[in-house]
Amino acid sequence: MSNNSTTAINTIFSSDSIIVVLGSITNRFVYNLPVVFIILGVIGFIGNAFTFLQPKFRYNTCCIYSLFGSFVDVINLLTNLLTTYLRLRYDIGTPWLTVSSLCKVNMFFIGFLPQLSINVLVLSVIDRFACTCSLTSFLRQLNKPKMTPWMIVITIIITAITSIRATITYNIIPGIGCGSTQTIVNIIFYSIFNGALQPVIMIIFILLTYRNILKSGQRVGAIQRQNASRGRNQFIIMIFVQAIVTTNNIKTTEQIYIEVFVFILTNIMYYFNNVKSFYLSTLTCRPFRQTFIKAFFKICFQLSGKRREDLTTNGNITNIITVTPQNRLIIHKNNNM
Repeated sequence: MSNNSTTAINTIFSSDSIIVVLGSITNRFVYNLPVVFIILGVIGFIGNAFTFLQPKFRYNTCCIYSLFGSFVDVINLLTNLLTTYLRLRYDIGTPWLTVSSLCKVNMFFIGFLPQLSINVLVLSVIDRFACTCSLTSFLRQLNKPKMTPWMIVITIIITAITSIRATITYNIIPGIGCGSTQTIVNIIFYSIFNGALQPVIMIIFILLTYRNILKSGQRVGAIQRQNASRGRNQFIIMIFVQAIVTTNNIKTTEQIYIEVFVFILTNIMYYFNNVKSFYLSTLTCRPFRQTFIKAFFKICFQLSGKRREDLTTNGNITNIITVTPQNRLIIHKNNNM
């Protein structure tokens, strides 16, 4: 009897300690992750814009798509993730949690922006596939810069159509706030359009690109960009974590706290998709890395040279206009003579 009591007490203390540790990690680390992601995302966008706008990449269609995708990423971070951070850290309420129309619009953009970013990535993979096709193939037309705006507009329209389900499946739920009113339908559509479709399309076109390279025996410039594309698939599993089917068994307080911790962490970590583009490109694409470093040092040398020139000019002007008391006395004597 005594042993059973001791075991029960130890279990209670163990559960309490786990809950305390998870709560401490959540408050000190997890809730601050959005700030880290936003800072890294903004730096990455600046790095992408700085590199892709260089003459070497400026008219490359794949680079244009990547730059647009990076722009969508930073918009997603500054809207969806920033509001999440303010709500978690400072408990700042948002109007779309209580207003039906704003709830629908908010959920539309929560689905639209991340999906648009991934769809633009798919567009980049298709562009690289078209680059490996024969010169007489009609798919080569996709590599012309004049086609880029049209392809981006088409991608935006398709993404908007597939994301419009949020205006139907989400609404204000009494006592809960903005949430899904048709959970099963929402999970099915989300799993297809936001989970399975894009990775399957990317894998298909990557394999087709590899086949074309083997057939033609050519090396495609900037093929390393596809390595960065594969890197995005490493994080697609985070989407499925949120769609895990829960069982009806009775859960302990410890299990509930662990599930809440994992849910919050995966929801925030999902935004890492919108951060890593620049850093993966820097690590995996040698032309991108060389162009960025070269342009960065060029700007640094120009700024330092301009600063030295300004200091020299200011020093000369100071020497010209400075009149010492001795010089003033000499000038006064010369005027009297």
